Amino acid sequence: MQRETGTYIRTVVLTKGNLDETVSASGTVESMDVSDVTTSLSYTVKSIAVQVGDIVEEGDIICELDSSELATKIEKAEAALQENIDKAYQSYIDALNEKAEAETAVSEAESALMEKETALNTAKTEYETVVSSVQSYQTAYDQAAAAQQEAGKNLNATPEVTDQLVSEKRLT
Repeated sequence: MQRETGTYIRTVVLTKGNLDETVSASGTVESMDVSDVTTSLSYTVKSIAVQVGDIVEEGDIICELDSSELATKIEKAEAALQENIDKAYQSYIDALNEKAEAETAVSEAESALMEKETALNTAKTEYETVVSSVQSYQTAYDQAAAAQQEAGKNLNATPEVTDQLVSEKRLT
């Protein structure tokens, strides 16, 4: 076998035994269980609570986000909410007042209606009384007209009596 000059080849007989040699090396050791931590929030990271190589468990806080912008938004939302609550409450009070006014108007209208119904019933009674009186007067008139007609017939039947009554009337 021919090798390049300067190359040393060592051969040993293979035997069974313990290997006592060590190897040292430098590099980065990575865990087989690596997890990426992400969020859908778009806030700036304020602080990181862990270091590379730290062991973390579920629920551990690993960083703090800058929530000052969020706090401002919450304050504005709470102020707007309070304003809406105040407006809703005022609308409720206004509605209660309008309801009370409507109830008063209904009560007044019912009283006016009862007065008008009483006046109507009184007018009906008076009308019926007048109709009854008119009927009585009509009956009396009809009787008087019939008597007059009868008297006229009787007068025409006896002209001498008529002349005598007429002459008596002239004398008086």
